[in-house]
Amino acid sequence: YSLPKKGVRVIEINKEQKQRNNIKRGDVILKVNGKNIIGEEEYYKQLLEKRLVMMIEDLDGNKKILSFDKEEYEKLEIIILPRE
Repeated sequence: YSLPKKGVRVIEINKEQKQRNNIKRGDVILKVNGKNIIGEEEYYKQLLEKRLVMMIEDLDGNKKILSFDKEEYEKLEIIILPRE
């Protein structure tokens, strides 16, 4: 996968959780709780919140809004593509 211009790219996700939560490898997380995600620092900072509302773009350019509580999101075990 390549680095996105905006957001962070999902490169791995818990296989048991991905179908249920509609996030897939290759998706880009563009916003969390209304904040634009430029890189890893902004992404991890937003993960401290108890409730997460995310704008996600798939590989076809389709955007969707997903909502999670912190515990539910942690079960996804998402790994993002590092910038460096």
